[in-house]
Amino acid sequence: GNLTSSNVTSSNVTSKNVISGPHMLKFWGKGNRCLDAGQFGAGGNHGEFECNSENPNQKFYFNTLTGQIKNVANGKCLDTGNNNWYWHDCNDHENQQFVRHGGAFQQISYDRHCLDTGNTSKHSGCDSGNNNQKAKFQ
Repeated sequence: GNLTSSNVTSSNVTSKNVISGPHMLKFWGKGNRCLDAGQFGAGGNHGEFECNSENPNQKFYFNTLTGQIKNVANGKCLDTGNNNWYWHDCNDHENQQFVRHGGAFQQISYDRHCLDTGNTSKHSGCDSGNNNQKAKFQ
C-alpha cells in the first residue's frame, strides 16, 4: 500500500529515503560527545559519552516519516517524556517524534521545543544560535 506517516514504522520500512543510518548523533556544543544509550542512569536519564564509532550504543536510525530516533543496541526509541530523555519501546506517541530544525532536533511535543544538552530539562525553545541544540549525524 501507500506509505504514510500513520502506517510506517522502523520495523517495516527500509527505504533509504525514509530511514537513514545507522549514524552517530554528535552534539556541536559538547566537543567530541555523542548521544549514548548506554550512558543513561537509573530511570533512563539522558546520557552522552565520548564519540566511539565502534559502540552500538551510539548508533541510531532516523525515520524521517515517523520522526523516531531508534538505537541499534537496544532497539528502543528516544523519548522525551517527563522533562528528560529516555529510551522506551517505540510507539506512535509524540514524545518520540522529531523533525530537523536547522541543526537541531525539534520535538513534536513540549510546545515544539528542541533537544538541548545545555540544561537539566534537556529541551528548550528552539534557538538557531544555541550550539547546545545543534546535533549532526555522522
